[in-house]
Amino acid sequence: MAATLLTMPSQPQTPSGVGPLAARVSWSTLGVAELPARRSWTTTHTALASAFAVALLVDAAQTRDLARRGWPGFREANPLLGPHPSVGQVNTYTALAAAGMLTAAAAAPPRIRP
Repeated sequence: MAATLLTMPSQPQTPSGVGPLAARVSWSTLGVAELPARRSWTTTHTALASAFAVALLVDAAQTRDLARRGWPGFREANPLLGPHPSVGQVNTYTALAAAGMLTAAAAAPPRIRP
């Protein structure tokens, strides 16, 4: 009996009189039309953002390695993380730093973005 509860039919049962179109949901695109115009990124902006992301990920990988090994003779210099952050703290900081910096760059006018 338990095996029949865990199996699903290959074709879901549709009540009579209800076709596939009845299950569709309609979403309005009015909100999208009201968004500000997309800011274009130049090749330089993209290269700088990519370089930032790579440098941040390399630094995070090195910091995570030290955290896994118990910080033998080392300490973290970032005051936001403290002298001996955990792997989870490093991961959280890295995600927030990347999201924050790239969001700020995307929101900034092109002339001050670099």
